[in-house]
Amino acid sequence: MHRIRLNTHQRRELAALGLTEKMMEYIEVEALPTARRFLKRPPPKNDVRNELRDLEKALTKARDGIERLLDATHAVPHLKAAQELLSAGQGRHATGGLRLNETSKSLAVAIKVVADGIEGMPPGPLRHRSADPYPVELIHDALQAGVLAERHEPDPEFMRPSASPTSPFRRMIGICYEAIDAPHADPERAIKAYLKRWTALHKELVSLGLVTERPRKT
Repeated sequence: MHRIRLNTHQRRELAALGLTEKMMEYIEVEALPTARRFLKRPPPKNDVRNELRDLEKALTKARDGIERLLDATHAVPHLKAAQELLSAGQGRHATGGLRLNETSKSLAVAIKVVADGIEGMPPGPLRHRSADPYPVELIHDALQAGVLAERHEPDPEFMRPSASPTSPFRRMIGICYEAIDAPHADPERAIKAYLKRWTALHKELVSLGLVTERPRKT
């Protein structure tokens, strides 16, 4: 996956928050490419459904063709002749017919998978993922890896997840969202969703005695 580079202005803003070049490099390589792909505006739902239906039809047509050939009788001479070339006239029970029979079974499974996918499509239009915490998690994880790779001191201020409009963390995430051309550049909802998850995890680590400091209130 290609690295997404922060522009000069974005690098300057992140540096002002306390991030080093090493930390920015980790974010560019480890977080931004996946985050951009994840936040890409979803395609029209009908296009997705039509693609799956076309695949289902193609798989069904292929399986039907195999079954017609394997079940061929002398009542349909050209099909029987084709069967004899592949299975010595033994249908699904000899030589190439055995492999075709296995292919037919595999196609039946594939058809079921596609049909289940169509059936499982959520009602209404596909939702945009702007409020999903996953991109924030990616950026925070990459940032932590960059900090660990460079130094071993207490977490700097920009490392602490916060949804406050004035927090370094929120500004940092906002700059990263700008860098990947996120459809919704203000990540407030995503940060709040991530903050709930992060706070719960932090409390669990405290209860296990793995950390002693609780996250700051936001």
